[in-house]
Amino acid sequence: MVYIMNKCWNCGVEFIDPTNVCPLCKCITEREDAEEEEFKPTYPFRPDKEIKKIQLAMSIYTLAAIIAEAILVIIDFHVGDRIGWSIMTGACMVYAYITLKFSIQKHNGYQFKILMQTLLGVAVVVLIDFLTGFSGWSVNYVLPAAFILIDATVIVLMIVNSRNWQSYIPMQLLLIVLCIIPYILHHFGISSDSIMCLIALCVAIFVFIGSVIMGGRRAMDELYRRFHV
Repeated sequence: MVYIMNKCWNCGVEFIDPTNVCPLCKCITEREDAEEEEFKPTYPFRPDKEIKKIQLAMSIYTLAAIIAEAILVIIDFHVGDRIGWSIMTGACMVYAYITLKFSIQKHNGYQFKILMQTLLGVAVVVLIDFLTGFSGWSVNYVLPAAFILIDATVIVLMIVNSRNWQSYIPMQLLLIVLCIIPYILHHFGISSDSIMCLIALCVAIFVFIGSVIMGGRRAMDELYRRFHV
C-alpha cells in the first residue's frame, strides 16, 4: 500500500495530512510517496525518555550556571567595588544556555536558529562593548558583519539544499530589513561608521535580487505563496 505524504525538505519531517506549509519552519512542503512498510514516526513524535533526559541536562546546567554566576558577582563586587565583568560572564552563560536549547529543539527550523543565535551573539558583544566603555566597535563593525555572515550562510545553504532553495527567500527579505538597523543607529549617533552599513545592505539586496533573477519561476512562486505578490 502506498501513502501520499508531504515532506518538509527544510526540517526533514513527513506529514500524513496534505498540508502545504510546514508548521515547524513555515517552509513549503513537497509531496512524496511512502510505502507502508517503510512508514516512519511523524510529527510530533519524540520518546518520553529522550525528553526527560534533555530536561534533566538543562536543569543541571541552569542550576550550575546560577551558582557560578552568584559566586562571580560576589567576587567581582568585593574585588572591584562594582559589578562589571561578572555581567559579561553571565551573558555568556545565558547565550550558551540558549544555544544548547536551540540545538536540541526540533520545532524550530534551522533558519530561525541561525538568525536568532547570530543576533543574540551580537547582543552579547554589544553588552561587552558597553561595559568596557562603549567605543562603538560592536555596532560599527560586528553588527553589519554579522548580517553579511548570515547572507553568506544563506548562500551556502541554498547550494546544499538545492531542492528547496526557494525557502530561503523570506529570510533574505528579512535580512534586508535588518540591515536598516545600522543606518538607524548611525542616524542617532550611536554608530560612527556608515561604510560597513552600506556594504551589509548592498550584499543583502544583491543576494535577494540574484536569487529572484536566477530562480525565475520558482522564486516568483515562493514570493506569491508567502506574500501573495
